[in-house]
Amino acid sequence: MFAVRPPAPDGVILDINMPGGTGIEALKRLKSSLNTALILVIILSGSTDAEMPQKVKTLGADEFLRKPVDQGALFAALDKVLPRR
Repeated sequence: MFAVRPPAPDGVILDINMPGGTGIEALKRLKSSLNTALILVIILSGSTDAEMPQKVKTLGADEFLRKPVDQGALFAALDKVLPRR
């Protein structure tokens, strides 16, 4: 579904619904590898499931944003997670 080649990115933005898989599958793969576990992850979803933000954070996502995402919300999420590096 995806590959991360050196040098690994500082972070990725994943949609829950992606071609060839889901953002949750990608998140699980990223967090299960020592080489990619520290990559920051922001998950986007149009889902109205109230439990989705907690579910993805339990799996290792750093932030969750509901779509449609406005520019201010995205920048706020980036400001929140990037200082963690």
